[in-house]
Amino acid sequence: MDAGECIAQECSSSDLNAAAQYFLDLCTSTSSSAPSSPRSSTASSSTVPAPSSSISSSSALSSSRAIGTSASSAASSSVSQSIAMTASPSSSTAASSATSNTTASLTSPSAANSAAPNPSASSTGTSSAMHLQPYTSHVTWVLSGMILMLISMIELFIGNVGKPSKRIAIVGGGTGGVTALKTLLVDLPEEERSRWEVVLYEQKRDVGGVWLPDLNVPRPPELPETPLYPRLMTNTPHPTMTIPHFPFRPETPLYPQHPDVQQYHVDIINHWNLSSHLRLNHEILESRWIGSSEKGQWRLLIKDRLHNETTAEEEFDHLIIANGHNHYPYEPVIEGREEWERGAHHLILHSIFYRNPEDFKARNVIVVGGGASGRDIAQQVVGFANSTYVSLKTTDFRDFPFPDIPGADFKPRIRSFKSGSIIFEDNTTLTHIDTVIFGTGYENRIPFLTDSGHLSINTTQSLDQLTTNLRYVRPLYRHLLSLDPAYPVGALYFIGLPVFVANAVSDSAQSLFTAFTIADPSLLPPRSELMNDLITQESNLRDAGFDPAYVGHRLVGEGGSEQYQDGLVKFLQERGKAGHGGVPRLGQKFTEEWRSFGRDEGALLRRGWQRVLDEGKDAIKHWLEGVVTENQWANLMRRLAEWEQGQEANEVYNGRFDGYGYL
Repeated sequence: MDAGECIAQECSSSDLNAAAQYFLDLCTSTSSSAPSSPRSSTASSSTVPAPSSSISSSSALSSSRAIGTSASSAASSSVSQSIAMTASPSSSTAASSATSNTTASLTSPSAANSAAPNPSASSTGTSSAMHLQPYTSHVTWVLSGMILMLISMIELFIGNVGKPSKRIAIVGGGTGGVTALKTLLVDLPEEERSRWEVVLYEQKRDVGGVWLPDLNVPRPPELPETPLYPRLMTNTPHPTMTIPHFPFRPETPLYPQHPDVQQYHVDIINHWNLSSHLRLNHEILESRWIGSSEKGQWRLLIKDRLHNETTAEEEFDHLIIANGHNHYPYEPVIEGREEWERGAHHLILHSIFYRNPEDFKARNVIVVGGGASGRDIAQQVVGFANSTYVSLKTTDFRDFPFPDIPGADFKPRIRSFKSGSIIFEDNTTLTHIDTVIFGTGYENRIPFLTDSGHLSINTTQSLDQLTTNLRYVRPLYRHLLSLDPAYPVGALYFIGLPVFVANAVSDSAQSLFTAFTIADPSLLPPRSELMNDLITQESNLRDAGFDPAYVGHRLVGEGGSEQYQDGLVKFLQERGKAGHGGVPRLGQKFTEEWRSFGRDEGALLRRGWQRVLDEGKDAIKHWLEGVVTENQWANLMRRLAEWEQGQEANEVYNGRFDGYGYL
């Protein structure tokens, strides 16, 4: 425990006031005793009140600001008087003599007695002591002022001990936000986060992000809080969806449904006792940087959605945005849409409004887009609709990473709509379609940054201001750290922007980078060096045939997500953080090999798990029984892949499987 903590814990405001009064009375008594006899001097000393002998253990933090202000005011008055007193050069010698006598009185009662004039002394001595009395009074006030200033400094120090050394706000309670919270408060060594205050704001009722279902799904144009639909299952095995060293609960199906994934977020919070840092049902309305490019704070306007929509302002040193990117639907502009939509029984909706396949019974549906939601919705609807089509960028579905959808036909992109027909890029036409579902993704919007001017929407992006073209937030170092020159490097971070990644492990790598660079800003190179890295990354994408403004935060090209994650952690390893707070030792990669295997063999594993589901509860139990640790889950995936390969080899031999799907 340091000295400041001792003071804060063992001195109350009343103790400090008593001490101040003691010193004031002591000075006053000394002043009045100067011309008195030794007997009267001794008596006067005996009446000086002693400080309280029982020191309160209550904290002085709550009253320190008020007491410090009062003490500072009194001290200022005393100093003013002392300045006035010492302004006359002619009095300096006398003042020095008086100071010496008074100091002796404060130091030792015997010294005070010896310094006092003897009654038998000559009238000259008495006259001299009386001549010094006004100066003794002035010196008393000087000492009083000094004492009060000292008390004020102590109070200020106590106040600083109680205040957080950093305040950090996280916006969003999905995978990115929960991972950032855990990394800051658990993984980062305690000595590097001393007296930090970290708060996570989530506008919904619990953590879990898109995996937390809406209680009531609104009708368009009001947007739901999540695109989650009741039958949603993960499209990747859950061991690849975890933060390091914290697997899903035992006996969780390899491809779990959404309640299991939402519960995983809750388990992280509960396991490390992080709930006190959550502010659920709190929405960030606005964020403003108050300061300069060198220093300042974020001022957040926060709405309490439970208590009468009241608002409050809070200030933070660092802002971490982890609000996800599956909320603001993107729909392509296609010629003739409005005309077609006016047709009888015609319906166009975005996948964010999709909930149940039964709603499309007896309809003729085309799903636009080949992302995860588009594929999943098509697979569900095909069992209820009269006819189902999937519109993709290419008509060759074998270029698609997932197997064919039995019962669905594939079409190229839609070129245009007519009053009763849809025309495709290959000049074919469908006239019986009555429902179009856009599974075309989402826009990168962050209203609380955009509305306050910190994130402008601009298709012509520069390096001088943080902007978004609704696909790409720029300029960011490694999709993470804002390089906007309006505030210091390290003031604003984004967790969870990358696409084509395993979210939790990617968020973990980003969170480690964020935590360590907040704790030690000297780890970060100058802004110009970070900007050059961004320019190089974008140049490499162009050389590979990709437009950075269109690709956005998709991790494409050689290396992919694993290289991205390992690169962030290697940055820390090379700067002395290897082996600390979740950072692997030098020479070790952050992304375990089994995670890469699970992602690379995702389609094979999904087919294998579906085969297990088809065999029934006993087969499921057989595969999951006794699987608890990360290594055991990794071994399960390898065993399942080998088993499924054997099953499919037999079926190919027997002519039932062609490598893409069943014949």
